[in-house]
Amino acid sequence: MPELPEVETLKRALTPLVLNKQLVELNFLRKNLRFPIPSTKIRKGLLNQTVAKITRRGKYILLHAPDGAL
Repeated sequence: MPELPEVETLKRALTPLVLNKQLVELNFLRKNLRFPIPSTKIRKGLLNQTVAKITRRGKYILLHAPDGAL
């Protein structure tokens, strides 16, 4: 499990790479991290959306799009 400073560092590194970029592909490497991930529903909702903001909530990094967050 990563520590909070490591998660914040990753968020800061990802920001210039994905902010204002379109999500053209979503890959789920593990579909059962803490609970089953509804990958089909997430793809339908976020595919081709633009990343508007990146935030961190605890140890989770959230990618915000105009119509939702991942």
